Amino acid sequence: MLNESYLLSWAWEREYLSQIFGYIPEVDAVAVHWRSERLFRRRFPKLRRKFRRERLRIPRSIGKNSVLIILSDELYREPKKIPTRAVFKQYVSRRDSNCIPFPLGFRNQFPSLPARPVDQRSIDVGFIGRMYPHRKAFLAQLSGHRSLRGFRLELNSQVRCSVADYAEFLNDTKVSLCLPGNSSPETFRFYESIRSGCIAVTARMPDNGLYAAHPGFQANNIDDVDEVVGIIRTILADRAQLQHLQQRSLEAWEAQYSPQAVAAMVKRIVLAA
Repeated sequence: MLNESYLLSWAWEREYLSQIFGYIPEVDAVAVHWRSERLFRRRFPKLRRKFRRERLRIPRSIGKNSVLIILSDELYREPKKIPTRAVFKQYVSRRDSNCIPFPLGFRNQFPSLPARPVDQRSIDVGFIGRMYPHRKAFLAQLSGHRSLRGFRLELNSQVRCSVADYAEFLNDTKVSLCLPGNSSPETFRFYESIRSGCIAVTARMPDNGLYAAHPGFQANNIDDVDEVVGIIRTILADRAQLQHLQQRSLEAWEAQYSPQAVAAMVKRIVLAA
């Protein structure tokens, strides 16, 4: 059973976690946030060091037979060894030997839509997200790139839409551009995109087990417009391969990131502990 009482009200992962642990009610788990500097980095950059020093608060209910799930730490901090059966964590660095990488999953209320066949999708390259200055400049260059003329691009960092509308947008998109957020290359957009049958283009992801079989394409420098354009053209140039690439995304979701797959992974590790 998952103890969600320590989750904050805005926790985007609540439904994803509930589905995972619904498959393994016999596992005693607790989910906690390790507060990130996400909000303060934009407004109060000097507080970044303060957040790095913040200690992880471990609930007293955690025992040696419990499983701990650590969420939200975009700073990739490494907790000290915690006496539990296992520690799963979002945002795990390669040097962190105490935590098992845990996927971000999908946001609350993200609907489960049947994946539209890729050849029936009208948007060649799509992105909708929050407006950060670096995103705005990058997307403007991408939109006007002469090598992408003839393709339909829907790239916007100013429009806000509901989760349901965003899911429908992804379901009509062939290539989903998964740009990093403030601090991390990992995004909910990556998981939601492959769940929706998109072909994901991301930054270089962390070197851990979550992305060892990345089903999409990774840019060495996601801010390099020409590199990203080259990846997009490689994908879209061969229409015959699009169906294969879509299937690869859907299979990766089912085998690695779906609630049922993650539940099986958690159960396997806990039983071996």
